[in-house]
Amino acid sequence: MKIQKSIWSVLLLLSAGLIYLIIYTYQNIHRHQRSFDWVTHTHKVIEGINAVRSTLFEMESGLRGYVITSNAVFTTDFQKKRDTLVRDIANLQTLTSDNPEQKANIVTLTALMNKKMAFQQAIFIEAQHSHKAAEGLIASLRGKAMTDSMEVILQRMQAQEEGLLSSRMQKNSEMTNLRYTTTVVLGIAAFLLVIGLLYKITREYNLRRNAEQKAQLNEHKYKGLIENSALVVFTTDLDGNFTYLSGKCKEFTGFTAEELVGENFLSVVEESWRPQALAFYQAQKAQETFETVTELPIIGKHGELRWIEQSVVLLKEGNQAIGYQSIAKDITERKYAEKLLAEAEQRIKAKQEESQEQLQAILDNMPMIIYLKDLEGRFMMLNRQFHQTFGTTDETVVGKKEIGNVHKTPEGSARFAEVDEQVKRTGKPVELEDVLLTTEGERNMLVVKFPLYDKNNELFAISAVGKDITEVIRYQRQLIGAKKRAEKAERLQEEFLANMSHEIRTPMNGIIGMTNLLETTSLNHEQRDYLHLIKESSGILLALINDILDLSKIKSGRMSVEKTP
Repeated sequence: MKIQKSIWSVLLLLSAGLIYLIIYTYQNIHRHQRSFDWVTHTHKVIEGINAVRSTLFEMESGLRGYVITSNAVFTTDFQKKRDTLVRDIANLQTLTSDNPEQKANIVTLTALMNKKMAFQQAIFIEAQHSHKAAEGLIASLRGKAMTDSMEVILQRMQAQEEGLLSSRMQKNSEMTNLRYTTTVVLGIAAFLLVIGLLYKITREYNLRRNAEQKAQLNEHKYKGLIENSALVVFTTDLDGNFTYLSGKCKEFTGFTAEELVGENFLSVVEESWRPQALAFYQAQKAQETFETVTELPIIGKHGELRWIEQSVVLLKEGNQAIGYQSIAKDITERKYAEKLLAEAEQRIKAKQEESQEQLQAILDNMPMIIYLKDLEGRFMMLNRQFHQTFGTTDETVVGKKEIGNVHKTPEGSARFAEVDEQVKRTGKPVELEDVLLTTEGERNMLVVKFPLYDKNNELFAISAVGKDITEVIRYQRQLIGAKKRAEKAERLQEEFLANMSHEIRTPMNGIIGMTNLLETTSLNHEQRDYLHLIKESSGILLALINDILDLSKIKSGRMSVEKTP
């Protein structure tokens, strides 16, 4: 009884010391963690300052590169670095939101950044019109002054953070030393209490008591782990009969552990999968595989279907297999998601194939030849019209650089190759005409070659579209001939009208003159009326002849207009 009281006294002291040690250790760990977090935070702030400095330098380099070279690559890099600088300063603002001094620095830094970006944007816009003007803005050192001002702010912020880092690391070191010292002292005290306890009890009693407590603790711990786990743990004998199941089996199958113990595991496996499941376990036993993983569908008590993933361990006593231990988890949702994903992939694939077929149908049915060449000049794709025009097939052309006697002369083939290089070099479409040899003989072709870019804006092929313009050229030639013939006929008509008008006007002037002379003679009244009619008709006829002459002059462009009072 006395020994038992001493044991309880020592145990109480030990428990109190242990509780105090746990509490004190927890507090120290918490304080140390907070101190460590502040140190880490300070490092992040310094990294953020360096990131702003680095991005600012890279942004200026990109702008200078664009001003010097006019290369569009620097434009993209400049825009990206501008966005990165804004994000870096925003990140730095978030990290220093707890520090009033740094918040003030951030406000100043942000204002300088906005001025800097506005100035750089002005240089960028000016560089698009005049490189000298842009270089003049850079040489004005306004940008450098802004950068120097930002560097002063960044150095001030870094100095403040480095000061904070030094003090925080020193505090962290002091707390570590204090925790170490306290732990050592409390450990020694606990050790002395244990030594005192060992002197108070017999070895046999201590071993037995500790063994019982340990066994009970382990049993309780492992049972709690198994029963409260989200997984089902079960064991079977070599025939597959359940010998143990954790309580989670009811959620999986609807059956309690008591209902399933003694039953064969195949009783819950979906019927069509039973031969496969049996063969799986038999193979594990025959090959003496220590651990395997499989997926199976099971049927619950109320007929619901679930998918499980099992990790199966072969249990042995010595070298003899005695059963299986399995851990199963519900993967029904994952299987459903995989099914939906597979169906979606099939739909997408079918849609892509349909789109590809539609595109190919469009290419094949276009009344023009279409082909693609890679950057090495090899044919990649050709449409049906191409094959019909030149009498080729995919097997005889794809992968080759030339297709035989298509050009009338070697110079024509060389010109096509030069145009390919021009398209690759300039990135712009090029149009050319040539006479090509087809299955129908020589045909005039109008060919347009243009570059093809992938989603990353990288050139990957040269495409060409060709149209047979033989009939168009023939029609043009016929039209030119018809135009010349019409112009000749019109010229002859004008000459005829002019000649005829002159030939008719001469005798008409004679008739009018004689009529005027006849008026001066003595005529009776009836004769004078006849003479007047002759004169009037002659005047009308002369006016008509003059109009015809004027019309021929207008057509020939020889008509002149005079102003009379």
